[in-house]
This record gives sequence, C-alpha cells and structure tokens, in this order.
Amino acid sequence: MATEAGYVFKPVECFGSVKVRWGTGQRVMEGKCMLGASTVTSGSACGRVGGVLKAPRDRIVTSDLVLNAITIDFACNYVLFDPVSEVYIDVTGHGLHDILHRQLRVPVAADMWELWYTQNPRKIYRYWKMRLIGFTPVSQEMSDFVLTKTVEMLGGADESSLNKAKDLLSVLSKTKRHVARFLAPLKSMLTLELTSAIARGIVAPDATPDSIWAVIAHAYSAWTDEP
Repeated sequence: MATEAGYVFKPVECFGSVKVRWGTGQRVMEGKCMLGASTVTSGSACGRVGGVLKAPRDRIVTSDLVLNAITIDFACNYVLFDPVSEVYIDVTGHGLHDILHRQLRVPVAADMWELWYTQNPRKIYRYWKMRLIGFTPVSQEMSDFVLTKTVEMLGGADESSLNKAKDLLSVLSKTKRHVARFLAPLKSMLTLELTSAIARGIVAPDATPDSIWAVIAHAYSAWTDEP
C-alpha cells in the first residue's frame, strides 16, 4: 500500500496495457472530505467553487469518491483518469471488468440500492438504454430490482406514469425519429423479463407486459405528436 496526501491507495497494477489503481473502500480524493453523504433539499443551497448550487430537488452531495458512488449510474461509468500519474482509478474495483464484459452493476452495496435509486430515478431509464446496446445485468437480483422500479414508475394509468414513459423514451434517443427503432427490442425485452418476474412472484400479476407497454405506446404517440 502507498500513502498519498493522507489517503490509502492500492499499488498501481497493469490491466492489459492500462495502468490501474483499484478502489479500496477508502477515500481516494485529496482535500478535506465529508465523513458522510449529506442531503440538499429542494431550494436549499450548498457551497461550491465558482458559486452556489441551487438544488432543484433532493440530492446527495459528497466530496468523497467512494461515497459519491451513490450518485453514479453503474460501476462501468465510474472509472476515473489521473492525467498526472497517467493512472486509471477504478473506484468500485469492478468498472474496467464490467466495461470489458459489457455488464451493468449498481456501484454500491445491495442495502443501499434504494438510496441509489432515490438519488436519481432516471438511472432506471439509462439501465434500459444500456441493455438495448448489449449490456447485461451482473445478477438476477439487480435485474429484479430494476424491473420492480420500472413497474412502479410506469405501472399506473395516470399522468405521472405517462410523463415517466416519455422521459424513458427521451433517454433512449434524444431524436424522436430515431427512438422508433428501439421500441420493438424494448417491448420484446420487457415482455420476456416481466413474464418471468410475474411467474417468480417478483412483481404483481396485474403488472402485465401489455399494461406496461400500453403506457409506453401511449407516451410514444403523445411524444411524437408534440411540436
């Protein structure tokens, strides 16, 4: 182990042709770090270099790389590069592996998944976008968690579910004319996984593939009709 600026790092190793410093569960960021994550509530402000950040809704703010994992979509999105030492920092210890194997992994422990989701529910939309380009969940437990949250978001026959379905479509493609190509594979994927989840008792029997897809189809029709 090497100590730099009062923090503990694992030794630099070679991962293929890339120099890597693996995450250790310790703070790996210079400067004074918070001991825990803090919540900034709607309309409140927190200090920030260059000005004041106005939080539009509840957010988790932390200056610790490990604690900051709660704000990251997936472990494959959390590989950093130190241009001074020319070393990649894989904070979770899984990021490079997941990139190579095209896997999706929640970057925090399972007992924090609910907080990970609450911090930004749009992570669920990005999960489906990544699935559609060939990434797969690292475990059945993760797949079931995301599917449950998808049903919670899109399973209501109300304006809220319709708006969330529109948000899902906008994440799949920012251009309306391109999102159509994702619809058939998304429907096939959701139908297969929802059918399995219902059979295993993971989601309620009334959360049928047809009911969920009806919300998405309605959202697509309404979204494409918007100017």
